[in-house]
Amino acid sequence: MKKKICLILSCALLLAAPSICSALVLVRGDQVWQVSAPEITTSLNTGVYVWENGNISSSLFNSTVDPSSAGITLYATPSDVGYNSFVNYLKDANGGYLVISMVNPSTGTDFGIGYSKSELPSLQGANINGLSLKINTMQLNTPGSDPNHNGIYTDGNFSVTLQTTGAPEPTPTVLLLIGFAVFSLRRKRKNFCLNVSP
Repeated sequence: MKKKICLILSCALLLAAPSICSALVLVRGDQVWQVSAPEITTSLNTGVYVWENGNISSSLFNSTVDPSSAGITLYATPSDVGYNSFVNYLKDANGGYLVISMVNPSTGTDFGIGYSKSELPSLQGANINGLSLKINTMQLNTPGSDPNHNGIYTDGNFSVTLQTTGAPEPTPTVLLLIGFAVFSLRRKRKNFCLNVSP
């Protein structure tokens, strides 16, 4: 009986493991650009924002990055301003766009990438404890393609990964298996205590 209960509990934990432990990658973005107008910079202002009905409804990860930022990870948690509305956007079924922004602070040009809701994985019913944005690679090349041969151009590229640091809620089947295993263990313990009492 004990082995049977342990087997049930083990199966339940295996089924629940992806829900408890795993992070979910939302997007892996790669962007390469060559400027067609005078544009020079040594850094970019980054952020991830939601674009709905012609407006930015929420924004996270606002920071300044440059080629030395490659490999760093930025984090967002429930205590950050705009976090809840951002997560609500990820969970609901409405439209809009998720934009990974990379802005030249001197000119305001955004070299970012936009994703429609249909390009993102479904997060309905998810328990999102946090979000992270990893700068995988970044290059800013001056004068880059330099079309006018005056040295005031910066071409570049970047690669980022945006992912959750929470996971989907355990399914009712998993919860039922865990509950049954715990109940069986308690019942077995109670019967054992009754058998050995004087």
